[in-house]
Amino acid sequence: MPVTDALLLLHGTLATPGTLFGTDTNQHATAYVLSFGAAASGASYPYLPEFPSIAEKGYSFPPEIVGDGGVEMGVHLVISTAVIGTSGGMTAGTLFVGTGSTDSVSTTIAQRTLTITQLGVAGAHYFIPVPVASIVQYLGCFQQATTHAADSGTGIIWFGPKTGGEQ
Repeated sequence: MPVTDALLLLHGTLATPGTLFGTDTNQHATAYVLSFGAAASGASYPYLPEFPSIAEKGYSFPPEIVGDGGVEMGVHLVISTAVIGTSGGMTAGTLFVGTGSTDSVSTTIAQRTLTITQLGVAGAHYFIPVPVASIVQYLGCFQQATTHAADSGTGIIWFGPKTGGEQ
């Protein structure tokens, strides 16, 4: 799966960050969903829907370099303006990463809960490792506030490789 863009944005843009964990405590989809195309059936070239292939399984040296558990791609969250949840007592926010064969991305494949203290640091950069092999066709995120919605706060969410410095 080639990455064809520097930032595959899921929520907000560099110029206009999106609102984080607002409205209520229900799950709210991020603004964008990514499509990776239909999965290969293995019926045509290159004939193998998985990697590494069965033929490569017995090699002494793997055909790829792995690190950090082999999960180098994921969802990034950068807090643009601090998330504030004081009026209703918001305690945390969970970012769910979902996939599916439709753009409803209803199957959760990764998630991370961040405390209100973590979300209250403007400029903080968080990373959620996403097992790329679990992506069906579409990838998107859902935000869910715990206890109460945030009073304010914005951020940018994107899918991409680790960049260094994220927590």
